[in-house]
Amino acid sequence: MIKSFAFVVNPTNLDEAKGFWPAFKRMPGFFAKMFSKGSYPCKVIHLKRIQSTQGKEIQGHVIISPLLDNEAPNLDEEFVLNTIYSAGNIAKQLKASLLGLSGYAGYLAEKNHQKIEEKVPLPVTNGKYYSAWAIYETIYRTCRERGLKTNNLTLVIIGADCSIGKLCSERFSSCINKIILQGDDPKILQRIEETILHNNNTMICVEPDINKAIKEADIIINLDFSKVNLEKMVSELEKKPIFCDATLNSKSENNICKGLPVISGTLVKVPFPEDINIDLGLPKGVINASMAETMLLTFEEKSFHHYLGESSCSDKMEEISDIAVQHGFEVWAPHAPVR
Repeated sequence: MIKSFAFVVNPTNLDEAKGFWPAFKRMPGFFAKMFSKGSYPCKVIHLKRIQSTQGKEIQGHVIISPLLDNEAPNLDEEFVLNTIYSAGNIAKQLKASLLGLSGYAGYLAEKNHQKIEEKVPLPVTNGKYYSAWAIYETIYRTCRERGLKTNNLTLVIIGADCSIGKLCSERFSSCINKIILQGDDPKILQRIEETILHNNNTMICVEPDINKAIKEADIIINLDFSKVNLEKMVSELEKKPIFCDATLNSKSENNICKGLPVISGTLVKVPFPEDINIDLGLPKGVINASMAETMLLTFEEKSFHHYLGESSCSDKMEEISDIAVQHGFEVWAPHAPVR
């Protein structure tokens, strides 16, 4: 029997939503937004016979939720969680062995992992390991392409108080001069700082003030889905050599400011572009790292190893990276090609 996964897609904006629901094109914009904010996942697209370079074969079900990804952080958390529970029930009916989440839904599921375990009837991943690896590889390749030596640079992670923030901190601590952590939960940030100081000689500190943190940065990774603070700092961001906004999920998503040089850092090229018969707002054959990890875990039947809420281990970043190479997946950073 072919293994099957399910993956939840939240359109980034109304333009993307119209691609999934043509009826949106005939609705006034305000009415379409009201519908998206009050609806649960209600469309499924079947991805048949996905085959890796190893010859392994799986199938997938993309569950489309009308809830817009850029609107979700402003909604009641319980409502967003209910859309995840609903998607989980759909995935179970489709006989999927694993449910994948991305974007704000993935972040919220990690934050509320005990509720997810109780109410979603199958394993769930938010793709944190491959996402963190893709961010690391994209920035490393970008620095190399631009002739920048990472051991002389300062990295600022905005929204570092999440699992991907922890993983990125640990991975970069072996090659960066200084790391500055910014986020809303000082206890989590302090634990990350203590872990880095215990294992490495890298300078690391917590800076709650985003303005002070950014002024010192050479590289910025944004993991904050609200982006409220960043919108006020465009002029400062324009001066930075590398700004990686890991919350971007599609080419149609608006950057914080038009013309601001932003890299996503969480995109992956798959070896079977013809099998992805769905417009995800990305170049053909390119998907986000969360979806890629969901596929890879299904190929390897390792979903239980990457369940939400577990203590994030940086070794699993390398494990999922190795699995990706074996199956022909590669981090997509066309501005910094692999050499």
